[in-house]
Amino acid sequence: RGGHAHKALRQVLWCPYGSILIRLDDGHEKSEVLLDDPAKGLIVEHNIWREMIWQQENSVLCVAADSYYEATDYIRDYDEFLKTVQAKG
Repeated sequence: RGGHAHKALRQVLWCPYGSILIRLDDGHEKSEVLLDDPAKGLIVEHNIWREMIWQQENSVLCVAADSYYEATDYIRDYDEFLKTVQAKG
């Protein structure tokens, strides 16, 4: 899952059951966060490429967004994402 970034949308991710690895990329640095505790949450800002890797079968990922779905807010191509973040400096 994942494999995209958002131009403006911000999200909070949490895993109430199981274990999910979140890979993050801001175009300059990459990091990973393991969501394996229902008390842990992760804020993902806009212009961050994200990928979700299920570490445990039947894991559940919950996402709260700061606005409604808008298809034009998605960057689904990694090369386009890199161009976007590099243009912003």
